[in-house]
Amino acid sequence: MTPLLQDSVSKLHLLKPEHEKALGKFGIKTIGDLLQHFPRDWQDLSDIKKIADIRPGEKINIRARVKHISNPGFRFRRVKLTEALLEDDTGNVVAVWFNQPYLKNTLKIGSEYYFSGKAQIYSAKKTATLQLQNPTFELVKTENIHVAGIIPVYQLTEGITQKQFRYWLKQGLEALADNTDLLPQTVRTRLKLLDLNVALRNIHFPEDNGTLEAARARLAFEELFLFQLAFQSYKKTLKSLPAPAISFDTKLVSGFVKSLPFALTHSQRLAAFEILKDLALPHPMNRLLEGEVGSGKTVVAGLAMYATAYAGLQSVLLAPTEILALQHYETLKKLFAHADIEIALVTRSHKIQPPTSNFQPPIVIGTHALLQEKIEFGNIGLLVVDEQHRFGVKQRQTLLRRSTPIEKQINTDVNTDLLYKDLTYKIRGAIFSVYNELGPGHKEIIYHKALLAELTKQSLAFDTEKILPVEYNGEKVGIYKPDVIVDNKIILEIKAIAFLGGLEQKQIWSYLKGSAYKLALLVNFGGRELQIKRIIHDVSRLNQRESASNLRKSALEVPHLLSMTATPIPRTLALAFYGDLDISRLKELPSGRKKIITKLVSPDKRAIAYEFIRKELARGRQAYVIVPLVGEPQTNADFTRTNADMFPSPLQFGGQAGVGRVADRPGEVEKKSVAAESEKLTKIFPEFQIGTLHGRMSGEEKKGAMDDFSANKIRILVSTTVVEVGVDVPNATIMIIENAERFGLATLHQLRGRVGRGRFQSLCILFAETNSDPSRERLQAVVNSTDGFALAEIDLKLRGAGEILGTKQSGYIPFKIAKLSDHKAIELAKQEALGLLAQDPKLTQYPGLAEKVAEISKEAHLE
Repeated sequence: MTPLLQDSVSKLHLLKPEHEKALGKFGIKTIGDLLQHFPRDWQDLSDIKKIADIRPGEKINIRARVKHISNPGFRFRRVKLTEALLEDDTGNVVAVWFNQPYLKNTLKIGSEYYFSGKAQIYSAKKTATLQLQNPTFELVKTENIHVAGIIPVYQLTEGITQKQFRYWLKQGLEALADNTDLLPQTVRTRLKLLDLNVALRNIHFPEDNGTLEAARARLAFEELFLFQLAFQSYKKTLKSLPAPAISFDTKLVSGFVKSLPFALTHSQRLAAFEILKDLALPHPMNRLLEGEVGSGKTVVAGLAMYATAYAGLQSVLLAPTEILALQHYETLKKLFAHADIEIALVTRSHKIQPPTSNFQPPIVIGTHALLQEKIEFGNIGLLVVDEQHRFGVKQRQTLLRRSTPIEKQINTDVNTDLLYKDLTYKIRGAIFSVYNELGPGHKEIIYHKALLAELTKQSLAFDTEKILPVEYNGEKVGIYKPDVIVDNKIILEIKAIAFLGGLEQKQIWSYLKGSAYKLALLVNFGGRELQIKRIIHDVSRLNQRESASNLRKSALEVPHLLSMTATPIPRTLALAFYGDLDISRLKELPSGRKKIITKLVSPDKRAIAYEFIRKELARGRQAYVIVPLVGEPQTNADFTRTNADMFPSPLQFGGQAGVGRVADRPGEVEKKSVAAESEKLTKIFPEFQIGTLHGRMSGEEKKGAMDDFSANKIRILVSTTVVEVGVDVPNATIMIIENAERFGLATLHQLRGRVGRGRFQSLCILFAETNSDPSRERLQAVVNSTDGFALAEIDLKLRGAGEILGTKQSGYIPFKIAKLSDHKAIELAKQEALGLLAQDPKLTQYPGLAEKVAEISKEAHLE
């Protein structure tokens, strides 16, 4: 029986319950999910050579017969050996497998197989033989999926092998028979993209390298296109919503700027101007303020909050940590020292002006505690979210709903607009199927019968005989018989007339008013093009119409949103992840800042580095020491074996190598911890006070540590990356980062920004515990550049988007195959999305596409 995309993976041959559980870790539950788990790499095993052509140290693919196979004894008892003598018409070679004795019963003497592996010289008893080390193999047959072609390699979990996964995938591809291509045919034709099913087959089992690239391009474009549709649709929707227009008072702004003890940079002036212009518009601002550490984002945001306060509205600033919230509070108090503006602080440990049921201070600064406290805000005009990726979408919405006007807006417009959304998409799909098949020009009864047939085909329940009473002042005054009622929820009225006017729509609305139904679709097959009118009636919308003038000015106003981030985001990443936001960048640092000197120091030069640090501390300066862990140190077995031909790595080949313990192996990397490092430094620098800071400390403990560091009581602060944001100690001039290879470039740059904030020359020392070329290359980039945006571009290419965005958050775009460094593809997807939305803003002609876009809009953060 041919499998279906929605079928459970348990229906696949040789897939056991434990396999199903393991696949579930990747979110693979259905065959459709399985097909969307794309390879992480491909091995080109299509070049088949003769045994006579094998050379030592070379990866090779051969086609050979098994002449002999055995399990000989081996001097290391924990290692079990399997040997096979292989032959073709040019010679013989020995294949060797470690800890796979079952292969003696798997490989059949006389049968022909494809073998793929690395050739090595093995020396024993003064003789040298050429061997294939641990080769993969597959019986020669009409279609091979493990060797003799371009072979996919997947990210897998324990308990599943590459061979098993490829075998299940080959079965799953049979389900493509009922797959639907979401990309419009016009887009596919214009961009010369493969059809979806062809792309899926060739991303898993490509015919050749050219087809593989075409498949990857098609699938990557689809991901980017879908998300751009969601972004751009949301952006248009946002601009249609009302927001409080906060007037641009030139005199007020000039007075604020003149009151500052410093001059604004050019970027600050430009960003402030862009934000104030947005605030003056009658639709919600949705802007990202992006700037280096110390570039002055808080001042720019403070100017926006200042203008909002004088307009009689509240501003709320959300910060991800108590340390950062406290810093914002102190900074804004200084900025507004000349003005009579009340500022409240709400964190878990600090409540300056405790919240009440009607919380009215003009400016409120807080952490997640603002979301948890039972606070009903007044009228929020501006929401500022610092490091917005550290807050989930639902958390931000929770805060907005605490504002009474927003609650009204959400309970009217949004919920009714999304009324029976999924069912509506299915019905629209049925309507378009009928219209595409029949076209215009038929009688109404023809369309009626065809639509009923299509609803039946799609297993949608419907009723054509139901009679509804029409009431007036609570009394029955007549009856109404709809053409169709689908799923006892949506009324369908079918027309085949030249023009669909307002009279028909008002008539349906009146019928809804007198019934228990809230939604009707009025369909006209008779015009020059198919028309579908969505008609909604409920009490809230009726009341909304009756008092529209008041509600539009108050109850439906949406706050402006200003997001801030100190993480430098490359243009390509910003375009993909923040396609719905306008972006302002702060490029300069305040005048007087000295460039931070960065050094990459090898472990053998540690003593020299410590002596330099001692001299700096003796001058009265302070130092940060950053480590990756809070608790006990760990080791990482990142070692290279000297006898790899005899003892294959367990990670590489499976099983145990049986050669000593991991901790004894050369090249192990110790992961530093706060506890161990502070103890060590106490012995090295006994004359200086050493403190600690990490995320497991209470708010009071964190504040106490930072107060002591700020007061120069603590001279060396050992910390995790909790100091990455919100710590400002101008006297700190030394930043030491242990295990620097474990951090991404964006994080290293952020950490480096904790020093160099005063008038003294500052130094950042990177200690690396590995000599691998990729790690050294990345760290050298930090040494060579202080441009955070340039470093972010490098990190994007080397590591992907994960480091730039931090720990995976609910609401981030889960791209599976698209490359965020591919600016051209992102720009192309954006232009195609805008073009389609210009022709069909609601995607009514593409119900499947509309459904997928709506699904993405739920998952991705679009505010």
